[in-house]
Amino acid sequence: MASANVLATKVRPEVEFDPSNPEHRRLYSLFLKNSSWRHSPIRFITRPSYGIDKGVIDRKLLEYYTNNEFPASRNKD
Repeated sequence: MASANVLATKVRPEVEFDPSNPEHRRLYSLFLKNSSWRHSPIRFITRPSYGIDKGVIDRKLLEYYTNNEFPASRNKD
């Protein structure tokens, strides 16, 4: 089975995770639900490139949603 996993990694295109992309968020949601990337047509990479790092994706999502909910213009005291 390990060779099938290596093949699947090579076939799926690598894409940097973009929290503003609804499809990326949907695929990440499926990963959280299933604890697996097997249904994803793409392979997310993160920068710096350490492969798929859930912590990096979580941080990017947190920044995305925080920036949308609390834009810099509203944070001025």
